[in-house]
Amino acid sequence: MGVGEWIAWFAVLALSLYGCAHLIRKICLLMTRCDRSVCLYRLAIPDSLEALDPLMRCLQTQHAWREDPCRCTLVLLPALDDEESKIAERLLQEDATVIPLTREDMIMFLKDSKE
Repeated sequence: MGVGEWIAWFAVLALSLYGCAHLIRKICLLMTRCDRSVCLYRLAIPDSLEALDPLMRCLQTQHAWREDPCRCTLVLLPALDDEESKIAERLLQEDATVIPLTREDMIMFLKDSKE
């Protein structure tokens, strides 16, 4: 057996081990997933209005590939003036799983979700 065949066998073995590990991970995640009555939230905090557009594109892409339909993203908006808040609202309306909040809205949202 030549060196090329050894490399090919090693590559096949490594990829098959990776596939088995991924399959075991997927089975474990399916067995331990949350009940559908639980909604998971994650928090995204952009530094400025300029960071909001790339953040929204990233969140929309992640939502398109997501397997868990019950996860929402909270976007904590920085202090914005009227014109900036209109731009931010337009960007945030494109994805229904993204909830825009200010600091004051976050407190009310957390209180309402507990009840």
